[in-house]
Amino acid sequence: MNYGHSFGHAIETLTGYDHCSHGDGVAIGMVLATKLSELMGMVSGDDTSRIIKLLEAGSLPVSLPDLDSDQIINVMLKDKKVKDRKIQLVLLKKMGEAYLTSDYPEKKLNQLLGGK
Repeated sequence: MNYGHSFGHAIETLTGYDHCSHGDGVAIGMVLATKLSELMGMVSGDDTSRIIKLLEAGSLPVSLPDLDSDQIINVMLKDKKVKDRKIQLVLLKKMGEAYLTSDYPEKKLNQLLGGK
C-alpha cells in the first residue's frame, strides 16, 4: 500500500541512494507516517513507539536525516500519488489499517519534517 514510501522516496533522493537505501528510506517514512497519524489523533504514542521498536529490531533507521523540510516537500510533490498539487500520503486510521489521503494538516506535516 506504499506505507512510508512518499516520505522514503524523498529521503532517498535527497541523501543519495548510496547513503540511504530504499529500505532505509521507507523505514524512516513509516515512522514519519505513523507520527503524522499520531499528531492527527488516529494512533497513540504507544503505537508509534511500537513501530519504532519493530524497525529498530530489524536494524533499520527511524530518524529523519538532517534535511531541509522545504526540499523534502518539493521532492514529495513529484511523487506519482500527487493529485491536484496535494501530496497524498498513506497514513494509519489505526494500527493495521492504512489509507491513502491528502486530507491532513499541512502545518503538522511541516512541523513533523522540522519546518515551521
